[in-house]
Amino acid sequence: MTPQHSTVPIKSYQVEMTQKLHVVLVSDDFRTFLHIHPQLGPNGHFTITQKFATPAIYHVYVDGEPNNLNHQVFRFDLPVGNDKPAGARVLPPTGMGVHVGPYEVDLSTVRLHSGQMEMIDVEILKDGKPAKDLHPYLGVPAHAVFLNDKDLSYVHVHPMAMGGDMDMSKPVATLPDSASSPPEMMLHVSIKEAGTYKLWLQFRGANNQLYIAEFTMLAS
Repeated sequence: MTPQHSTVPIKSYQVEMTQKLHVVLVSDDFRTFLHIHPQLGPNGHFTITQKFATPAIYHVYVDGEPNNLNHQVFRFDLPVGNDKPAGARVLPPTGMGVHVGPYEVDLSTVRLHSGQMEMIDVEILKDGKPAKDLHPYLGVPAHAVFLNDKDLSYVHVHPMAMGGDMDMSKPVATLPDSASSPPEMMLHVSIKEAGTYKLWLQFRGANNQLYIAEFTMLAS
C-alpha cells in the first residue's frame, strides 16, 4: 500500500530544552552558525525572522519532537543572496583549547572514533581558573552541535555536570537561567561516520552573554 500523508499542519510539539523547536542554520563555508527558536503560530506554522550578515547558502536543521513522536531532524538548504556553494570547506586544526571572549574552553580530545559512544571532558576557564560566572543556556550547561564537512550529518548533544547522573536514558532536568553552571562538564557523543567535523559549543557567561567555542574534530 502507498503510505498516506496528511496535509493537516501539526500543532502539538514536545518542549525540549525549554523550546518547542530548535533551528540551527550554518553557512555552506561553516563560518556562520545560528541557533534560533521560532514561535509556533495557531495555524501550526513556525515563522523565522532572521537577519543574515553575509550572502550564502545556509543549511537549515529543524530539530524537534512533533505530536509526541520520537525526536525528528529535517534539513533544508536556504539560498540567501547567493545560489552557489562556497566550494571546498577549510577547517584548520584548533587543538584542544580555544579562546572566546574572556574564557578559555578546553576539551580532553579533538579525536573521535566513529560508531561508538565517546566521552569528552569540557573545562571552561577564566583568568586561568575554573570559571565561576557561568549560567545555563536553554536549561542545560551548554549545547554542542557537530557537523560533518562532507555529508553535512548533524549531531546535537548537551554536556552534563561532572559527577552528575550520567544515565542517558533519563530525561534531562532543565535548569533555570539564574542557576550556576559548572565549569567542568562531560560530553557524550556518538559519531556514525569517520571524517572531519566542526563543533560549535555554546555556553552562557557573565552578564547573560552567549559565547560559541569552535573546534575542528577528526573522527576515524
